[in-house]
Amino acid sequence: MAVVGAIVVVVVLVLLALLGAFTPPSSSHGPNETYSQARPAADSAAQGTSGGSWSLVIAAGISPSASVTENVSSASKDCNLTILPGGGSSVTIPAGPAGATGGTAPGWVFLYRDAAGELLFVSVINGTATSWATIAPGQECSTIFEFLSVIPSSAIDSSAAAAAVQSDASGFLAAHPSVSASYGLVGGVSFLGFHTGAEWEVNYTTCPLNAPSGTAGASFNATVNATTGAVVYQKTQPAITCRTGTAIDLSRGESGTSPVDVSLALAVRSRM
Repeated sequence: MAVVGAIVVVVVLVLLALLGAFTPPSSSHGPNETYSQARPAADSAAQGTSGGSWSLVIAAGISPSASVTENVSSASKDCNLTILPGGGSSVTIPAGPAGATGGTAPGWVFLYRDAAGELLFVSVINGTATSWATIAPGQECSTIFEFLSVIPSSAIDSSAAAAAVQSDASGFLAAHPSVSASYGLVGGVSFLGFHTGAEWEVNYTTCPLNAPSGTAGASFNATVNATTGAVVYQKTQPAITCRTGTAIDLSRGESGTSPVDVSLALAVRSRM
């Protein structure tokens, strides 16, 4: 039973949804980094942020086909964010180069948790790290993060995860040379006696970040064991319905009234 990859898809959706609405794309391009290249700057920013001892539980690299700006909102349906000084009112993720599917991304979001359950969001855009928001423990939106394990130091880089799925994804990428790519890493899940290890979720999709709901698209997604590099799941879907607000599609049939509802459902669901 492997569910971590599916949970990563939804967790990244939660991270993006908390930011708010998307503004129209631009044509700017920024430098790409892998997870291991972007993380030192994120760790340094986290260490300089007041609070507990921060441990990394989620990393998400986003390489959109067109640059987007996300407006940071301090409140959403299920939780309240505390915007930190210097966090700003928006986060812009530059477009990744066309065909860049080697595990690099111009924008990374890192989620840290302390012993009390407080969450810290750090973005690394164009190599610059910013601690921009925290979420106090006990809110509905933070429930899923309580079950996540810390990312181990043995986790492979996003470039290795992308290389692992290359043969499976080659046909899809040949048919769709300009895709949005995302790479999500989670340290594992512990829930109701169920435990999994660290996994990468690699997703390529023709859906842009700001796709109008109902737009037709296509996607490839795969789950990679983050310590061995073995591909444990992969699926190509030539016809999906894009969802507003994320380039990461919930194309495995999950549905719910909120991202948290979906996440909790996934935590007790097996992928056959």
